[in-house]
Amino acid sequence: MNPLGNFLLKIASIILFVVFGSIILSSCSSSSPSPSEQKPEGIVLPVAILGEVSDVRRKILQNTLNEAITTKFRIVPQERFEEAQEQAFQELDYEQCTEDQCIMLIQEMLQVEHLFQLEVIAEGQMIQLSIKLATIYEKKNKTDFCENCSTRELSDRVRKLTLGLLSEVDTSEIDFVSTPPTEVKKKEVPEPQKVEPEPKIEKPKPAERQQQDEDEDKLPSTDNFRLRVLGGSFSSASKSGTSFSVAFHWMGFGIGMSDLFYKLTSSGNNYDMTGHTMDLAYTFGENLSYTVGLGMIGEGKGIIISDGEKYQTSKVSGSTLFGLLGWNFGSIEALMGYQDFDFKYENFSNGNGTEISEPLQVTAWLLTLGLGVSF
Repeated sequence: MNPLGNFLLKIASIILFVVFGSIILSSCSSSSPSPSEQKPEGIVLPVAILGEVSDVRRKILQNTLNEAITTKFRIVPQERFEEAQEQAFQELDYEQCTEDQCIMLIQEMLQVEHLFQLEVIAEGQMIQLSIKLATIYEKKNKTDFCENCSTRELSDRVRKLTLGLLSEVDTSEIDFVSTPPTEVKKKEVPEPQKVEPEPKIEKPKPAERQQQDEDEDKLPSTDNFRLRVLGGSFSSASKSGTSFSVAFHWMGFGIGMSDLFYKLTSSGNNYDMTGHTMDLAYTFGENLSYTVGLGMIGEGKGIIISDGEKYQTSKVSGSTLFGLLGWNFGSIEALMGYQDFDFKYENFSNGNGTEISEPLQVTAWLLTLGLGVSF
């Protein structure tokens, strides 16, 4: 095959490697979403106390409740809940802001269907625990009684009650349905005289905030600098090869160097070849990145031992082509690649004037693995 055909075949091999590798990694990542992405949001209200219960015991029970809820839901941050609660108080009269009305309005503002609350009623040594779940469509409640129970026993009972209630909740296909609250009268606040109200910056609603978070996730990463180290090797009965590469990338463009060590035994002769290349590359993609590159040999050395004679040369030419797939885990990047070498060694001599007229062509390919760091 002519040189142009060999070059095109190598380019096609690298493209196929990148395409099939990205398909495999994408299918693996899409089929295994992180647990946090699978969990819907849920609201957890502060523990309601009736009777004499210490602040320490109340806090412990609240922590136990939150821990159990997080096995199936992502708890809405307290700041978001308080903002929605304040807005609900502003929209409803105090007398009309009943528990059901306020909860329904808060759930609609936050676009969250499930709301949980623990109620603790204490009378003497008798304590009743009641875990409540309120959704758009129904309410559920589980209770337990405990007499002369320690805080640890109460915590265990809260966990058992909560997990029992969660086992009855199906979160596989949760789709929030916005149900408008019952029509209520709003407060009539007298308009201040001779005072121009200051411009009010409207806070983004929860749904808008969620969209903003998603948009921010789509923004290009600020980790423009990447340092990569890769290595690879192959071995058989008659030949072996090793590659080591280092590269620095900025804004997608990369520059680096590679070293190839190649050994071959054939027809009683031993061949020991090395090559050093300067590499240029380009990387695109964020979480899943793709890199293609080309390297030109700068220097190298070839040694042939035949019939006890040692022939050497430092005249070498050629290039290397490579492709990489990168998978980002924060600032750490896992790399897998394909590298193809095509070197030509000429003018071998033994120092006594004896030369080998035929050049030696070395072609090899190998898979490489490595790590990268973004900063």
